[in-house]
Amino acid sequence: MSSLTVVWNRVFAVVGRVSMYRLVVLALAALAAIAFALSFFLACLSLLQVREDAGLAVALWIAVTAVQSDVLGYFVGKALGGPKFWPAISPNKTWSGTLAGWIGAVVLAVLFVAGGYGCG
Repeated sequence: MSSLTVVWNRVFAVVGRVSMYRLVVLALAALAAIAFALSFFLACLSLLQVREDAGLAVALWIAVTAVQSDVLGYFVGKALGGPKFWPAISPNKTWSGTLAGWIGAVVLAVLFVAGGYGCG
């Protein structure tokens, strides 16, 4: 008996003991993990392409803008609180944190252009 046959038999022995609901959940979780990994890979490739086309400063600006917007939104939202932004999607996100992230992104863009790294 080949090792592939042994592995095949063991997989289906486990499948026979697991409910169909759990198998569906596991399959969906595996698909979600694959989709996440693929989207992360494509985002990295896109950032590398931006770096090649527009330069390292623009690629770093994109990455730093995303991080600072998220971090600023988190801390301002925690400090100020306020009404929820979209409770069904992100229950802890507030309007104050959202606006702080947007304003921080604009300020960073202005600093980026003022530093001579803008388009043109």
